Amino acid sequence: MHFVSMLMLMAAAAPARAEWVKVDVSEDSSFYIDPATIRRDGEMVAVWQLQDLKQSRSGVMSLRVLSEDACKEKRFRVLAVSGYSGSMLSGDVISSPTPSGKWDHIPADTVGATILRLVCAK
Repeated sequence: MHFVSMLMLMAAAAPARAEWVKVDVSEDSSFYIDPATIRRDGEMVAVWQLQDLKQSRSGVMSLRVLSEDACKEKRFRVLAVSGYSGSMLSGDVISSPTPSGKWDHIPADTVGATILRLVCAK
């Protein structure tokens, strides 16, 4: 329960001036994490992520995501997500869907695997 409380506080106090570190690039996006937000509780790790899109998706140019990763099990779930009208979380928040909270496996050789390796190494 303590970890869930900590995650809710992180979600409420989302980083306004994050120090985003680029961790990967795909054909349509650049991916960043804010290392200062990495929170560990045993094998569970939470971190704020940023996905900067190269082209708009329904008006969204960037996404801020709070994920929780299970290091040993190599799975993750999204706890919070917001879509912004500008790149690098600029502009207006134009979407804030409620995540399902469902755990998903992280396949090898993906952006998710890169992020898992980085945050679980801390």
